[in-house]
Amino acid sequence: MLPSGQPDCTWFQSGVLGSVDYSDPRTGSVPADGRITNVAVRSGPNPSALRIVIVRQIGGLAGGGLPTSACCAFVSETPPAGSPPFQPQSNTTTNFAVNIPVERNIRGTSAVADYVGISGVSGTGTLPLFFNGRHNTLTDYTPGNTDAGFLYPRMGALEGPGGGTRNNESIPGVEVLLQWTWAPPGAAPTPPAPTPPAPVTPVAKPAPAGSAALRDKSARVVAGQALINLICNGNAACQGQLELLSRSPSAAARKPVSYGKASYAIPAGAKTTVKVKLNKKGKRLLRSSKRAKSYLRVTPKVGNATTVRLTLKR
Repeated sequence: MLPSGQPDCTWFQSGVLGSVDYSDPRTGSVPADGRITNVAVRSGPNPSALRIVIVRQIGGLAGGGLPTSACCAFVSETPPAGSPPFQPQSNTTTNFAVNIPVERNIRGTSAVADYVGISGVSGTGTLPLFFNGRHNTLTDYTPGNTDAGFLYPRMGALEGPGGGTRNNESIPGVEVLLQWTWAPPGAAPTPPAPTPPAPVTPVAKPAPAGSAALRDKSARVVAGQALINLICNGNAACQGQLELLSRSPSAAARKPVSYGKASYAIPAGAKTTVKVKLNKKGKRLLRSSKRAKSYLRVTPKVGNATTVRLTLKR
């Protein structure tokens, strides 16, 4: 489709070529006099602001009793001009509760049939239209293909509140993604289907700025020093103190035994190995075994301390 250069437009489903008397439900034509009580619009990621528009096809008998038919006459738009349009939600079907009178009848030698369509506002997003690729106006007006009518600018922009008529253009292979609920005269209002909540995209919680974390749950002990592999997460440098303990402080009834301490200073995003010199109690752990269980408490300069399990091995 080429840009029209107009501020808005109207689209409605003329029907499906070859279908008769609602044998295919994809039509914008109402079945009889009544009211439209709900309109459901299926939208993509960037839906346009919309108005619901009613256009009327008028038929009758011309001289010599020949049937005639012409479209379109402007009937109404909801919300009316001057009021904010509806805004569908993205990537879902949005329901709008409405109360719009419509007609489909034959009176004497004249007949009318109202169609429910949408008017979109230029520059506010994409229209709820599906293009099936069969749009050639010379070859694709074939049975089973959809047919859509459109007008630029929107129906009602030129006709005004007193009505008026204008010929629409037609294109095959376009489906207007619109469904409506019709109620006969005097029927109790039908509550609209609930619109599902707008999808929420989960946002990953960023690591705290300047948060040092273990890269390995074990540490080699070389020459009396435990080699602790750390990474500095976040967008700021990491500074603080490491301490090797006999148990987690939160799980201990008495104060845990300290096996050694060391300070650390790591640039943001960097990886490093911090050497923690073991004291006498720490060295005693690995005298009779190649592996020993311990806990590492990381106390940052800013923030709360954390304690993780760490295996020492030689």
